[in-house]
Amino acid sequence: ETLLTQCWGRCEHRWSDDGNHLIFTFAKAEDGYKQHETLYHLNLLTNKISKLQLSGRIRAFDLDQNNIYRVIQVNEAIKIYKNTIPETEDILIYEGRPFEQIDEIAVNHGEIIASRFDPNKRCSDIYRFKNQIWLSLTNDQMPDISPYWRRDGRIGYVSIASGEMNLWSMDVDGKDKKR
Repeated sequence: ETLLTQCWGRCEHRWSDDGNHLIFTFAKAEDGYKQHETLYHLNLLTNKISKLQLSGRIRAFDLDQNNIYRVIQVNEAIKIYKNTIPETEDILIYEGRPFEQIDEIAVNHGEIIASRFDPNKRCSDIYRFKNQIWLSLTNDQMPDISPYWRRDGRIGYVSIASGEMNLWSMDVDGKDKKR
């Protein structure tokens, strides 16, 4: 094992496809007590760590090729931005409605899937973002969370729909669900 870096907080991380870049969160204490998650970039070719100067409080992020997709919270709403390594200008992809929550995303060739919390239903479901519209892929009374793209092109996720936590998969259109 080789120590690459250390972090505090959630410490989420994503590797670039070529394995030369690591994007990770770090919740550095400011003023002795406040913590705000920030994204950092470790370039393994230069062995240099740099703070990404991206706006907003990080709720979730994913790395797709050399693009960073991140969900940030601004006051009571969320926004999804795209940025490229090395840093370029932010591109706003989605601006949510008040109190909408997106806590997990996965991106594959620019296509986003997410676990979105519906405040009216008080439950999280899996959605696919396509053509600036969120398409519901699950609609259970219990939470569906942690979406990810499988190598076979299907979507994997965790569901409590059966009463216990299980791994499920489905087609990208939400059909052919299998536990």
